[in-house]
Amino acid sequence: MKDYQPFSAKIKSEIIDEIKNNFGHIYSDELISTFIKIMEESTFVELDFADLLAFLNECRNGFKVFTTQQALTEFVKSSERKPTSLFGHKKLATEVNVFDSYSQYISELDKLVVGNRCLYVSSGVCADLSEQQQNYEFYMVNCKS
Repeated sequence: MKDYQPFSAKIKSEIIDEIKNNFGHIYSDELISTFIKIMEESTFVELDFADLLAFLNECRNGFKVFTTQQALTEFVKSSERKPTSLFGHKKLATEVNVFDSYSQYISELDKLVVGNRCLYVSSGVCADLSEQQQNYEFYMVNCKS
């Protein structure tokens, strides 16, 4: 695990510029800020910037964002077209076995994508993120708009 360390303003600016240069205005400033927050808070399993760009490329033609795994699961189960790419980020509680909790989390998400699929997952540990929002979840899937 790595220690929580926020990015400098310069690095944040470079990330924003790179995403906007690659994808124009597909992704809102608020969503880009969320990606930055997730990369900063990924202390247990890190999200690599190259993986983020690859995932965002998968979502060029449409995407949906969810704030709970339950909402994501309900959407996928009710959708005619299942996503082929999924990104999930979750803060894991330290009072449970983090490795078992993460393994179960991955298994559940893996069932939601189909075909030649891509699953991008990152995770933080709540103890590392004491000043940050506890129990934070973020999910995004590709879908045709």
